[in-house]
Amino acid sequence: MDHAADFDAHMTELNKSKVWKSLQAAKGNHVVPLDVSMSTQGPLAIEHTTKQLIRFLTS
Repeated sequence: MDHAADFDAHMTELNKSKVWKSLQAAKGNHVVPLDVSMSTQGPLAIEHTTKQLIRFLTS
């Protein structure tokens, strides 16, 4: 499964949306892409996502 291609396709569709374009986060380029391919809502998945977010926000 090509998650990068899926993400790019999804973002292309979002960028066509008037609602998406009106969001302050989208306008200010404050959207944080997270790899949710392992998201199971379990404790390890939540920990993984949290670490990704911290790494993104502090780099």
